[in-house]
Amino acid sequence: MFTGEVTGTASSAPADLPPLDAAIAILTAQHVVVSWNPRAESMTGYTLEAVNQRELIQLFEPAEVMQRVLVNAQAGEFPVNQQLDLRTADGRRLPVDVQCVLLQSLRGSETQLLLVLRQISPLQEWQRYKTRMQILGRLAGSLSHDIRNPLNAIFLHTDIVEEEVRQSTSGDRTQVLQSLSTIKAEGIRLQALMQDYLYLARLSDLHCAPEDLRALMEALIMEMQIYSAARRVTLRLSGFDDMGAVAVHAGLMRRALSNIVQRVIEAIPEKGTLTIHGQRTISHLHLSIHDIDKVVQANAWAALRTALQATNPEAGLDFGVYVAREIITAHGGEVAVTDAPGIRMICTVTLPLGMGHSDPSGLPAVTLDDPS
Repeated sequence: MFTGEVTGTASSAPADLPPLDAAIAILTAQHVVVSWNPRAESMTGYTLEAVNQRELIQLFEPAEVMQRVLVNAQAGEFPVNQQLDLRTADGRRLPVDVQCVLLQSLRGSETQLLLVLRQISPLQEWQRYKTRMQILGRLAGSLSHDIRNPLNAIFLHTDIVEEEVRQSTSGDRTQVLQSLSTIKAEGIRLQALMQDYLYLARLSDLHCAPEDLRALMEALIMEMQIYSAARRVTLRLSGFDDMGAVAVHAGLMRRALSNIVQRVIEAIPEKGTLTIHGQRTISHLHLSIHDIDKVVQANAWAALRTALQATNPEAGLDFGVYVAREIITAHGGEVAVTDAPGIRMICTVTLPLGMGHSDPSGLPAVTLDDPS
């Protein structure tokens, strides 16, 4: 950890000649700013007195994530990093890299926090935007290919329904009902593809907030209930009691998990039980997806693993799985299919706890060895 004493106040240095590239602040344990360097003043437009009147946390969006940055740093995590938006005194929004560490005085005085802010340059933002647009452009080609098949099916079955209606001499409407069912299913498939593409486009402006993990998983189960019931698959949660909160974009994370769970459900031949198990360590959350009946074949797990590792959007990748991986990666997490002793194959999503986890029990983290 950093050691030493840092004191002082903001100087009257011109805003266009900042002495440092980084804005630096020293905060008390109560989050009162006691030191505010010239770069901090020029970047934010606030003096030391003004920033304390405004309250530092309220300068950042999302404010609750900035709150967790300070709390986690104060708890001894080293260092705590996050990208946030800074609202300046004149109303501008600046993307900034935030780093916060605990300071310990050599004299053993009150604990303080060192906060370092670095503005993300327009060039950096442009490079990220350009890269994202290039990826989305390549994916658009893959998406157009995926859209073509359901569209062809819709046109075909629309023609069948039209022909059956014109020849309304028969009272048997079996073919009409089947065709209408196919049209509906393919329409839903198209909607899902477009939604995945839109979710992917939003990753460039990802804002996370602390979400209760159990509530998030229960919402996921509710969303997938109709789909899983149609395939006679039971979805079960395990290990999510008192798991606390994790900083995520709830809608995007549910989408990522549902895309993965759906692929596993599709690989269950007749009926079975799919378990999603939660496990917490000091630094991470692990969400394990596996079928306790062991009915998913090894080649299906291998296909999911291959889809999770695919990097070329033009190589016929599974678009939904690709989107799931990108969402999880944007949250600082990982997803992989691995062998698990006694379980066979398992898909595990790992998310960092550094920015949003809270343990409501106040007890140390408990690791559960048996995910079944």
